[in-house]
Amino acid sequence: MATRQYRHTATGDTLYALIRKPSTNQYWDAINLALESIVVVDYNNYAIALTESPAGSYNYIFTVPATLPAGKYYLDIYKQVDTEPLIDDVVQSTEIIDWDGTAELGLNDIDSIIDAILTDTNMLQTDWVNGGRLDLLLDQVLADTDELELDWKDGGRLDLLLDQVLADTDELQAMFEDVDSTGTETISAGDAMNIMLAIIGGNAVYDSTTKVWTIYGRDGTTVLWRVTISNTVHGNRTVSTMV
Repeated sequence: MATRQYRHTATGDTLYALIRKPSTNQYWDAINLALESIVVVDYNNYAIALTESPAGSYNYIFTVPATLPAGKYYLDIYKQVDTEPLIDDVVQSTEIIDWDGTAELGLNDIDSIIDAILTDTNMLQTDWVNGGRLDLLLDQVLADTDELELDWKDGGRLDLLLDQVLADTDELQAMFEDVDSTGTETISAGDAMNIMLAIIGGNAVYDSTTKVWTIYGRDGTTVLWRVTISNTVHGNRTVSTMV
């Protein structure tokens, strides 16, 4: 049984308390044992009497209802001036109750919570010291970052791979360029497909003297493209230039 002591300014007064939950603006109904929105005609249901103990001591005792749900509450203490509690009675004090369902959370409970926080904080400090768990993880991230920087710098592993991709891209682009009397132009994907079909269909003639491939259309006479094969070797491939 949890109790709360209240020091009053007079002895022999009739005091009572209302338990109010501010988060929902509800009151504890001591008759129906439930939280509810206040109903004026049921005001007496919310009043819980305080007992002066010992008599003449100015010290009044409030007993927290055992069935009160856990939560934070205001304890409004009133002085009763009539034969029963009235809604216009004057409040004498308002206190806070932090209730866990069986007892109030006091300084000892708060101290335990703070101790737990300090324990977690100390653990984090241990993790962050040089050689600690989180410090080692950060060192690994930094090591990976340094490795990436080495890979991307000029001449690094990834830089060389990118250079190779760019070289291959330039070679492919050169193979599909046409140089004629009107200048240089890039062929379309459709033209490239026609050239491939012509080569597959045997409509391509190679002149070993000029090193020129002449690619004809389906009729065998219409020239689709001419390609000069150079002697420059790039890796394992022969560089081709459309002319």
